[in-house]
Amino acid sequence: MHLSPEFGLTYKEIEKDGLKIDEKIEILLSSDTNIGVSKSMGLALISFAEAYKRLKPNLLIGLGDRFELCKTIKN
Repeated sequence: MHLSPEFGLTYKEIEKDGLKIDEKIEILLSSDTNIGVSKSMGLALISFAEAYKRLKPNLLIGLGDRFELCKTIKN
């Protein structure tokens, strides 16, 4: 969402605060349906794997307050 004009290109605020962004990964599809979110997450898994290979981080921290991590299952 940080890279989306729809949500205000908030990555610019992060950079303005002096933080370095090593990789910008586009994963957001213009859909909030279950299928759209699932496709975004599939794209995210591929894109993050590629970034991790390039960046070789020593530590990863996963934040758990995003909708794709907290999506509920309906019967």
